[in-house]
Amino acid sequence: MAFGEAFKAFWQVLTGKDYSYTPELLETEEDVEEQSGQTLKISKNRETTSLKEAFNDGAVYTLVLLQREGRLIDFLKEDIDAFTDAQVGAAVRQIHRGTRSVLENNFEITAIFEKPEGNEVAIDADYDPSKITVIGELPETAPYNGLLQHKGWLAMKVELPERVGKVNTRVVYPAEVGFNNGVL
Repeated sequence: MAFGEAFKAFWQVLTGKDYSYTPELLETEEDVEEQSGQTLKISKNRETTSLKEAFNDGAVYTLVLLQREGRLIDFLKEDIDAFTDAQVGAAVRQIHRGTRSVLENNFEITAIFEKPEGNEVAIDADYDPSKITVIGELPETAPYNGLLQHKGWLAMKVELPERVGKVNTRVVYPAEVGFNNGVL
């Protein structure tokens, strides 16, 4: 399964939407040779991987990058109620910088609608509901004109660094233990 599909599935699960995997036709030797049920057989002596394992690995690897570069999980797991707005703002600036670099270095993301939010947009009768969520009732005839609430995002390309060495696909970020000359 391509990482882009895993990433899409990851966000669908996070937003509560159902996930279904539809394999694309692949053309290189490195791609899928055989697809049956819940198993993918990868060529060039790669191990057989279940779709669930591939999805989990891709989703966790995205978290690895976001944690490593921006400490996003640390921030989201922290109870920030005790901190001042200035302290939270300073933390967010650093998290934004790191997680944005992950996005810019590994993904090509484009807006589904280029217009600014609040502008009028037209939707054809055969619009793709995976790309456009309709809020409210559609008019009787197309094209449907409405106000853009969110421009939407589409992943055009994903290029993640290759994992090397022994990898535990469940570890998002290792625990760190410091020692001061062996004295605690």
